[in-house]
Amino acid sequence: HLSAGDHEWDLRILQAAEVLTRDRIAEVPAAFAWTRSTLDRYPGALLTCANVEGGCVATFRDGRRLTVKTTADGTSIAALLYALHRAGSTITGTWRLETARHSHTVTVHPEP
Repeated sequence: HLSAGDHEWDLRILQAAEVLTRDRIAEVPAAFAWTRSTLDRYPGALLTCANVEGGCVATFRDGRRLTVKTTADGTSIAALLYALHRAGSTITGTWRLETARHSHTVTVHPEP
């Protein structure tokens, strides 16, 4: 899958990406607002994730909203959520995420 961050300057990449991420938003409500508005702006995206303190928030195209608690970076979290979704696995719960340098516990909760 193609993933792009909010710092990407090439509009073609943003339009083609299935996953869009943002580095840091201070407030959770603002982060969820960014995830929803970004899905609206880029109809090809399946998933948006915004880093917040202690993890990230994510929104899927179908409207599912998630809160993720972890020390892993947002890009890795987005890749995990995308892979679970594509595999048809349950997304909520606790997962172990291995990166090149660290092992992270990732806890995913649904948001109303």
